[in-house]
Amino acid sequence: MRLDPMTGSELAAWGRRSVAGFAEHQVAAGLLPPSEAAELARSVFAHELPDGRATAGQHLWTVRDASAVSGEAVGHLWLRVRPGADEAVEAYVMDVDVEEPWRGRGIATAVLRAGQDAARRLGAGVLRLQVFTHNLPAVRLYDRLGYQVVASTMTKLLDGTPPGRSPVDVQLRDMTQDEYAASRVHLEAGYVAGLVAAGAVSPEETAGRAGRDLDRMLLDGPATSGHRLWTAYDGPGATGRPVGHAWVALRHRSDGVHAFGYDLQVRPELRRAGTGRGLVLAAEEELRRLGVRSAELSVSDAGAQAFYERLGFEVTAQTRAKALR
Repeated sequence: MRLDPMTGSELAAWGRRSVAGFAEHQVAAGLLPPSEAAELARSVFAHELPDGRATAGQHLWTVRDASAVSGEAVGHLWLRVRPGADEAVEAYVMDVDVEEPWRGRGIATAVLRAGQDAARRLGAGVLRLQVFTHNLPAVRLYDRLGYQVVASTMTKLLDGTPPGRSPVDVQLRDMTQDEYAASRVHLEAGYVAGLVAAGAVSPEETAGRAGRDLDRMLLDGPATSGHRLWTAYDGPGATGRPVGHAWVALRHRSDGVHAFGYDLQVRPELRRAGTGRGLVLAAEEELRRLGVRSAELSVSDAGAQAFYERLGFEVTAQTRAKALR
């Protein structure tokens, strides 16, 4: 395979397909309805490529068959390359595709390997990507090439019968300003951990970012519209002891209200006592009461994924990474 820089006309034609493909995967994964998926795809594309082919850190190639005299185009590859942890460089596969006539011939494997070589030449020590789990051919391809799961997006529909109660009775109470101030450091740490695990930012970029982001997102603290922050108690709020907290954002879409869990935490000494299950079930109960149709969250370790799977959450997308040696 040969990687040639995209021409302006190639970028225009491929860009339309890239945006449409990303939107289609969002819909197929059940993450967004069609209109919102299309809007998100367009906004991501515009945000990442404000200066088109000249955007710093973005590399756009047309993949050609080097064995053919004509060098026929067989696909396209888009890498974002930027500083990562400890001043290392990391690359992210923003999009990769194979032209229809060339599919089923192992071309995707060759394109990814060519991308890995290109990332190495650009100084990257790790290559990251996202895959939607309904896209089984892509999942199998990344398995074969050694990409490890570093974060998973998990989703659960809330319009069905809720699971049985936890042996630990957890009650949620709206977080007070004092409780918010005490929990702020934990909220910031959980928020940053999710961004880093997903490859959205490097550790260096998180310096001060969590505080700024939370100031913007939670402008009025626990009273911010569109967000719910709860303190969890092991029993009625007036008599029980505080055991953790929960923070979810409510997203209004054309198909109803949906929730994204930014942080659900119990005190470390209580995690083996069933309190975590009680906290999640209590949050689900509150969300159903608010008319929320689904809950989505991101986890960054196998233990957390297994925990949420037992509670009925399904993995809808994965962030994967591979060290480039």
